[in-house]
Amino acid sequence: MALRIGISGKILSGVLASLAPMALVILLLSYLAASDIQKSAQQDLEHITTNLRAICQSQEELLQKKVDSDLKVAVNVLNQFSWEAPMAISPDQTTKWTVTNQDTKQSQELELPLLQAGDHIISKNFEAVDRIKSLVGSEAAFFQRMNDQGDLLNVSTTVAMGDKRAIGTYMPASSPVAQALLANKEYRGRAFVVDGWYITAYKPMIDVNAKVVGGLYVGVPELSTKSLLDAFRKIKVYDSGFAFVFNRQGDMIVHPKLAGTNVLGQGEQKAMFGQMVQALDDKGAAGQVRSIKLDDADGRAMELCYATFQPWDWVIGVAVYEDEMMAGVRKMNLTAWLVLGLTVLVMAPFGLVLSRSLAKPLKRSISALTEGAQRMSQSAATLSSSSQSLAEGSSQQAAALEETSASLEEMSSMTKKTAVDANQADGSMGQARKMVDQAGQDMELMAGSMGQIADAGREIGKIIKTIDEIAFQTNILALNAAVEAARAGEAGAGFAVVAGEVRNLAMRSADAARNTQKLIDEVVGRINQGAELVGRSKDSFQAVAGASQKAAGLISEISVASGEQAQGIEQVSKALHQMDSVVQRNAAQAEEAASAAEEMEAQARTVQNVARDLQRLMHGAGEPVDQTPAGGAAPGKFGKLTQAVANGLKQLPAPK
Repeated sequence: MALRIGISGKILSGVLASLAPMALVILLLSYLAASDIQKSAQQDLEHITTNLRAICQSQEELLQKKVDSDLKVAVNVLNQFSWEAPMAISPDQTTKWTVTNQDTKQSQELELPLLQAGDHIISKNFEAVDRIKSLVGSEAAFFQRMNDQGDLLNVSTTVAMGDKRAIGTYMPASSPVAQALLANKEYRGRAFVVDGWYITAYKPMIDVNAKVVGGLYVGVPELSTKSLLDAFRKIKVYDSGFAFVFNRQGDMIVHPKLAGTNVLGQGEQKAMFGQMVQALDDKGAAGQVRSIKLDDADGRAMELCYATFQPWDWVIGVAVYEDEMMAGVRKMNLTAWLVLGLTVLVMAPFGLVLSRSLAKPLKRSISALTEGAQRMSQSAATLSSSSQSLAEGSSQQAAALEETSASLEEMSSMTKKTAVDANQADGSMGQARKMVDQAGQDMELMAGSMGQIADAGREIGKIIKTIDEIAFQTNILALNAAVEAARAGEAGAGFAVVAGEVRNLAMRSADAARNTQKLIDEVVGRINQGAELVGRSKDSFQAVAGASQKAAGLISEISVASGEQAQGIEQVSKALHQMDSVVQRNAAQAEEAASAAEEMEAQARTVQNVARDLQRLMHGAGEPVDQTPAGGAAPGKFGKLTQAVANGLKQLPAPK
């Protein structure tokens, strides 16, 4: 069922629809604001990460300067203790050790000579290291070379391991610190001491032969940067964003939830943290800030920015939740939509008042327009019906005239052909008459010839009769001769044979003569019949000749009459052609009148459609439908109504 919306509702809808651009602007601003905020937040995270790394860099430089200074203090302490003399390993004095590799934690029992400075024993003597720590606050230790390979044994230290000092641990010669000391070079940097990482400074100790026999160490634990780590923990980005720090081994140092755990050993984000650790080996990308998008354990979308700090093997970064980043945009959108809603509430009464003020005069105009359109449509329909009937009658009359003209043309053609055929028949009859006369003459000649043949046949019959008589006489003579020969006996035996043969020939001749006579009689009979038929044919030919003369006269008269009839039909055909042209012109004019009437009716329907659309617009009945006839320009619904009617009237043919 179509939704009915009146003019008031439509005007009100139009007023409210004018607020659509405002909604589009709000959406566009929301999108732009979201993009800007996301970009700005990304830049802020990168700046925070860069600043955190810069703080670590400054702290590392300060700590390194401190341990460098502490190393100088330690050397001064040795001078104060008068231990400035060259170090030495006493071969005469030994002590037993349980030594432990600080990397592999493997232990073994050894007996080693003591390390001393002049007359002062250093091995297991803590006086000097305690003095150093009391002055500078850093850890201090002495290392003794324990074998030719260069393993360095911690023989005196302030570093605790449980409730004891961490002496008896040694650095393998393969460690970077041992290699630097064995090369008689100082080492500064990050190093693993006993069971933790320290910011350190090492100084080699040599004997009188300039051989490295040990080393002096001062350092501070990496985790001694408590104030720095506390500052990291206090960082808060938006509502719950945070900073994080973990080292190469995956130990999380700073994190609101994962601190103290190893992030490389387990968890769904193991691969991500492993990727961050791999960045520590990229020396060329030191200080470069990278970003990652992920979901936390609760499924909230996060964005991370991190950078590596190679001096401490740290990965430093900040993480923020995307919903917190976009909180400002959501607040702005809410405010904008509230403003739009208030605008709608204000504009709705205004649109209602406006629609009511326009509806009444518009309804009156529509009513008058509808009534005029109906009257024009009825007149146009009547005119169209009359014109259509006239056009159909003219068309039928033209068709009948065309058929009559065609029949007359066909009759004229047949009449002309009849005249030609009659002329030809007249000529043919003359020739036939001549041929019949000639045939009669030939029949007379043939009758004479047949009479002569009959006479000759009768003469031949006489001759054959004579032959038959001769054969009979011969037969009698032969019979007599045979009788006489029989009487003669043996002397007449030969003559009897001859007489018998002659008798046979005579009999055969008689038979042949009789047969020939029969044939001649038959031929003569048939010749007589033929002569009789020829006589009859001669009479018939004479009758045909007379009839041919009469037919030739009639055919000549038909030929003359056919020519006169053809001329008359031709004149009638010309008159019908002229009448057909007149009827066709009348039919064309009637069709033009019908077409003009249809066009006028179409224009009237257009006016009705416009009025109907206006009624729908006023009362509401779905969307108006444009029913303008194809091929004609659609008139305007208001200002072009009169022009539409005028165009229809102009197309009507002028009266004649």
